[in-house]
Amino acid sequence: MPALKQKKQTAEKRKAAVPASSAAAPSSKKLKAAPPPPADSASDDDMDEDEDGDEDGDEDGEDDDFDDDEDLMAGARNGSGGDDEDDDDDDDDEDEDDEGFDDLEAAAEEEEGQEEEAEPQPAPTKPTTPSAAQQKRSGTGLYALPSADEIRKLKETTEVYKNNVLRLQIDEMLPAIRPAYSKSAPLDLVLRRLKSRLDSLKPIASQPLAPALKALSKAYSKTKINVPFADPQPKPDAPNPFGFEKPTNMHLVGSWPLRTAVKRGDGFDVDIAVVMPSSLFQEKDYLNYRYAHKRAFYLAALGAALSSPVSADSDSALGVSVQFQYAEGDPRRPILVLEPQKDAPQEINFHKLRATIRIFPSIEPTLFTYGRLAPSRNSVRIAGDEQEDEAKQPPTPRYNASVLMDSLFVPHLVYLHSVGKECPAFSDACAMLKTWAFKRGFGSGSLRKHQQAGQRRIMYGSGSIRFLLTMVLAHLLRGEPTPTEGPGASRAVRPKLLNRFSSFQLFRGVLDWLGSHDFASKPVRMRDGLDFSVFSRADKIPFEEFQQHFDRVLVDPTGSINLLAPFTAGAVDTLQAEARRTFDLLKVDDRDDAFDVLFMQDFSAPVLSCDEVAHIAISTSAEADASKRADYGSAFHATAASLNATVRQALTDRARRSVVVLNADEPGFASWALDARPASYSGTVELGIVLDAEQATRLVDHGPSPDDADAAKRFQAFWGKLAELRRFKDGRIIQSVVWEGAGAKSGIPRRIVRHVLQLHHGIQAARVAFLAEAFDGLLELPAQLPKDAFLPVPVVGVNRFQHIQGTFDGLVKQLRALEGLPLSLVSVLPCAPALRGTNTFVPPAINLAGLGTSDVPDCASYLAAHDIVLVFESSPKWPDDLEALQAMKLAFFETLARLIPANMSGTRTRVAFDEDAAASSIQDQCALEIITPTGYAFRARIQCERERRLLEEIIEEKRYNTAKEQRQAGLALARYSHRFVTATRHHTAMAAVSHRYPAFGESVRLLKRWVSAQMLSYHVAEELLELVAVELFATAGAGAPSSGVAGFAALLKRLGSWRWKDEPIAVPLFSVAGAEDEMKLRQSGGGLALATSANAVKRDAVIRFPADKLASVQAAFTSARRADPSLETAAWFVCSEEDVESRAWSRTAPFAGAAAGLKALAAAASARLEAGGRLDAVDVLSIFTPSLGQYDFVIHLKAAVLSRYAYSINASPVVWQDADESTSVLGSEARPGFDAAEAYVQLLQRLYQDSFRLFHDRQGGILIGGSWNPHLRNQARKYRVALGFSVLPVVEGEGAGEAVKLNVGAILAEMERLGGGLVDRIEVLLFRARPPSTTVRRTAAQTTAFPSTPMMDVDVPNGTVLSAELNFFCAGVENFSGAESVEPADASIHLRSKESSQWSPLPRSCSRWADSEK
Repeated sequence: MPALKQKKQTAEKRKAAVPASSAAAPSSKKLKAAPPPPADSASDDDMDEDEDGDEDGDEDGEDDDFDDDEDLMAGARNGSGGDDEDDDDDDDDEDEDDEGFDDLEAAAEEEEGQEEEAEPQPAPTKPTTPSAAQQKRSGTGLYALPSADEIRKLKETTEVYKNNVLRLQIDEMLPAIRPAYSKSAPLDLVLRRLKSRLDSLKPIASQPLAPALKALSKAYSKTKINVPFADPQPKPDAPNPFGFEKPTNMHLVGSWPLRTAVKRGDGFDVDIAVVMPSSLFQEKDYLNYRYAHKRAFYLAALGAALSSPVSADSDSALGVSVQFQYAEGDPRRPILVLEPQKDAPQEINFHKLRATIRIFPSIEPTLFTYGRLAPSRNSVRIAGDEQEDEAKQPPTPRYNASVLMDSLFVPHLVYLHSVGKECPAFSDACAMLKTWAFKRGFGSGSLRKHQQAGQRRIMYGSGSIRFLLTMVLAHLLRGEPTPTEGPGASRAVRPKLLNRFSSFQLFRGVLDWLGSHDFASKPVRMRDGLDFSVFSRADKIPFEEFQQHFDRVLVDPTGSINLLAPFTAGAVDTLQAEARRTFDLLKVDDRDDAFDVLFMQDFSAPVLSCDEVAHIAISTSAEADASKRADYGSAFHATAASLNATVRQALTDRARRSVVVLNADEPGFASWALDARPASYSGTVELGIVLDAEQATRLVDHGPSPDDADAAKRFQAFWGKLAELRRFKDGRIIQSVVWEGAGAKSGIPRRIVRHVLQLHHGIQAARVAFLAEAFDGLLELPAQLPKDAFLPVPVVGVNRFQHIQGTFDGLVKQLRALEGLPLSLVSVLPCAPALRGTNTFVPPAINLAGLGTSDVPDCASYLAAHDIVLVFESSPKWPDDLEALQAMKLAFFETLARLIPANMSGTRTRVAFDEDAAASSIQDQCALEIITPTGYAFRARIQCERERRLLEEIIEEKRYNTAKEQRQAGLALARYSHRFVTATRHHTAMAAVSHRYPAFGESVRLLKRWVSAQMLSYHVAEELLELVAVELFATAGAGAPSSGVAGFAALLKRLGSWRWKDEPIAVPLFSVAGAEDEMKLRQSGGGLALATSANAVKRDAVIRFPADKLASVQAAFTSARRADPSLETAAWFVCSEEDVESRAWSRTAPFAGAAAGLKALAAAASARLEAGGRLDAVDVLSIFTPSLGQYDFVIHLKAAVLSRYAYSINASPVVWQDADESTSVLGSEARPGFDAAEAYVQLLQRLYQDSFRLFHDRQGGILIGGSWNPHLRNQARKYRVALGFSVLPVVEGEGAGEAVKLNVGAILAEMERLGGGLVDRIEVLLFRARPPSTTVRRTAAQTTAFPSTPMMDVDVPNGTVLSAELNFFCAGVENFSGAESVEPADASIHLRSKESSQWSPLPRSCSRWADSEK
């Protein structure tokens, strides 16, 4: 018992030592400085240290009443923390459907039993110096047993956070995003002065508009004011009186008094509700914008009064600038924005707090009869309509809600405060939810000033998201009313979330509910707040009225408004989709980047979340329907909202959702001066569409039967002239729309959108620009090529690779039918990208008869060789000697080469050896090239399992084989495994992935095209890029891209944010392939067990890497980084289930420099796509254009002799227009897989692999960039035999006569010689420094060392350090003032600055040099 008592006292001391996390109460009679934040809440990082403020100097402040009726401000400033105990009286309702929630209650309840387990042992009495054991037993000191609270936190970390690092990161984030309440003294003083100024305002008598405006100007003659009337503008002779009186009350509302405010990039808001006197309004002022006009007049009077000149030393000075702004972009609800001035006196200067005061005019809840503002009532009579009866007017539910919103500031504040004070983690959970939503484009606000302007987007209609999420959290903590209760009932079902939950549990719970609740079919009514003294109107209007007039419904606690009224259905659906995606992310244990994805990375750009993105120039004129303009407040809002609804109706099941997106810097969101005209919207929006990959390219839209006359009429009215009556094969005669004609099937959704926008909104097709169309042609050969260069290929369906795959299938059948082979052919395995649909280009069917003529110019004659593997039946006849086995393979190929042409008309064959065949006689070294008459080529190799067994025996028998033999066997086994095991297995799995994700192929093809265009194709294997893409698609689940451009943008984002040095990518390749095979089996009707399996993998399921192999992956990654800390060979670690050590495709590449460069390029390209705007083909082409400034030299190739030049990103028709038989170099012979540029690069890299690295665009690039080995280029070393690279003696400086350095001149000369007929010129890039300059002239000795290039003069500024490739110039440099002109016959090597954008040759004296500096 003494021990238990001591433990209880210790726990109480610990509890007292930690400040309680409290939710503040709503309001106060006396304004005071905000109390210091809790101990775990650090002050704002962005606040300067000298901004101390007056934290406790406000106790004797003014007695200005903010609320004469309710003591709201006292709770907002002085309220203590809430009780952390939860009265769970409804736990008996165990059978309720929790809509997919995790059992968070069970986890919380288990923690209650931990206290007894942590009970300490009795401590000895009066220990003089307690030992560690004594401290442990006593429950005090460093070695004390963990308390129940500590055990709860440890358990929460493992079970809820899944990651201790994530918890630490969130704990660090929360203080950083909270406002610095401890430094709010200047703000509090400004608020008190603001209250005093408002209370002292003089009235303006109610009178017609014209004299009222004159009276306003006279009252504030020193301030020019332009009243921000909403359209339609009030008539000057309108009889409705306009007047002004001082506010009856002023309330601090919003997140500031609730302590739930969160800093955004542009700071945070402090909201004030100013209650307008009811005497200024008449009973029917809610009609026809009369309330909005009087509200605007009242606001203008407030603005004029607050902006009137006041001495800076006066007690009434505010130190702010006053401007107008639309509340959440709604032109019917302008507000005042008070921005702090930097030069204001220190006592009222809250500039560094980064706060903005917003003043909202409000009204008493009883001002207007609520029933007249119900969703089904009309409050705006359409001008010119003959029907004046309200019953015949269309309802205006959104207009009515905008009026009611101004009466609910205080009730909502009281409700949220009452809920929040009972939940200690309420404030932190709100902060997390708001930050999460902001990063996904929900809610107003911009990014920080140093970030790219206009980068952030805002989902149209989501301006009130921060308030909505707070209400959703309160709703889940309160629970819904039971269905059996009537409106206004207070008893509720069991809450979804409990007050004792941690902030992260609340955060997860809100995301889970948002992602799983179906708002379309299950509208939500929040539990009323009668127990909080908050009125309820639920008994005055049926809940069903909200369902009839809104697509998505969440009725507030008062029963007055639908909180989702400002949101479009697309915005709500997008919010739910993001919640589902985030909740799935939180289930993963191994995500190291969870925090970045949750709270750091900006996903607001529609290109990151939508499959199709259209930039639309909508009209802001009167084209919008009059009734919609009346309800939405302006033509722009009416068009933007109805545009989304029209698109959703047109696309039906082709799209999962669509959403309208605006730029954060849209003028409609900006503030404007009091004397300026109200801000107007730019008239441009972005439309994001998330497609259903299986339905998006459907050719026919089925309509109703003609028997249903009304439905048929509506169908015809919606589709216009495209609607027609058709009879189908099944006998049905129905209305339908058929999308046939020119263009790929992937463009059908775009055609639909353009058609309905023009038909229903008058938006011409030219005003709709789709981002995907800017990528057209990047994966196609130029249309200007001779039409006879390729054979015609029929295209059926979406699969562009169907023809070559069909050719392969036909070849397999013919090979199996061959007679005369020694062994039967068991199977033919494909392992080429084109045969799985991931090749960069669709291989064209080459016109073999036209090779070497003008029909097929050399620059378009590339004939790709597609690898296949022949597997014969097992037989003891295969020799046991490796050399004999290779000879046997060759004999098989000779037999096939004889049989195939004899049995397959028009087919050519040829036996080909590898380039390194002479290096080893025991490794696979030959192949059979098969050229079909359809214009394709295949490279066949033979797989023999005995070959692998013999190689393994040599490696294992160390006693009987030399080290050299074992090394050769190891290399041979690696080649065998790569060609016959890894490649075929990869191909099979990748084909299944392509089938599972329709957009996978095009996404990977664009990524390969981009990587190759950046001249990195030799350093990053294309299979490696495929694996990265698989990881993205598999882990995205239902969020997997459904278009190639969306997938490409997501891959760029992934590569640009991947910390490849610190984290591996574990790809569930074979898990995806297995899931797809299971899906096919189920769809085919086979396998009843699979069809009913509980573990069946849905098509949109998230597929993770097997958890039992993650430890092996991490161990292999750690070992790889320890073995190669410099990352010179394998910077990327990309593994699969069958390759946990990442040896298959990234054993030797990419090296660290290429990986870092690729990451930087991907980040820049992703930022360009996210920046938005109307991107055209030129803008997209800039993403695919490489920079050359990082290279030391550039080799220019002759385009006319490159067989792949037609594939180049910037192919010029001039190259092939004059091609004919006389100019052909490659001739009429078909050469499968031959590319002169690729062969040249491989030759140079093989000869000079220690001297430099080369970079080239494999897809037709005419430039080869080179970078010298910095260890050789910048350092001289002592000469010794067999250095491994060409050297030149050092004749000057340190080491002269004894040391050598890289012989750059000789290497460049040899490179030029080896590329004879192929190399056009070599350019050396110089670093330029400062003037003045002198001339450096090459000596005769240097001319002898570099004879192929004539002598040149180069202007070199004094102090310039020449790059190493010009070291041959520096031996015996002669400095003189006069330039000696030299006129060479030809100059094959040219010099230029790295900053120069000109690549023109310097054919004579190189003394003409553009001034540039580095």
